[in-house]
Amino acid sequence: MIDNNRAILYAAVAIVVLIGLRLVFSPAPAAAMPDRTTRRSVAVVEVVEPVVEPPAPEPGPIVTGELVTIRYSRYDPALGGPNCSRFVNGVCISNMASGKPWAPWMERACACPPEWAFGTVVVLDGQRWECQDRGGKIKYVDGIPWVDFLTRTPQYSYGQLVTVEVIE
Repeated sequence: MIDNNRAILYAAVAIVVLIGLRLVFSPAPAAAMPDRTTRRSVAVVEVVEPVVEPPAPEPGPIVTGELVTIRYSRYDPALGGPNCSRFVNGVCISNMASGKPWAPWMERACACPPEWAFGTVVVLDGQRWECQDRGGKIKYVDGIPWVDFLTRTPQYSYGQLVTVEVIE
């Protein structure tokens, strides 16, 4: 789409320039030239390139040991609500997306974007967390992945940008 718009812009500029050149260099009719003091006006056309924002980085597989900026969030299935998809009699009976029960993974697992394989390790402040879960909002937004840590105590503010090391 941008290439088509650029081609149309260039064609329009070329037409304007050609018309302008024809007006400047074509001889005027004899009746219109009574003497040599007749002045002609020249149109100046400025070509302005459209500003195109670079696209956000594509989400995808990560490289082992890569430092990645993430948006931090945390969840605790024991609280129910959006933290647990099946909450019965005050107890979360859901498993994580990997099929593993969440309770033994408390303080060790995190929910990662689907582009990251289960078992991918995220190192946050020296602690290793393993991708074992997914979530509807756990995805790339503007090129930055959300990672949701399975913990009772938040380490950062919700949505705060944090740099982590990612190991596959």
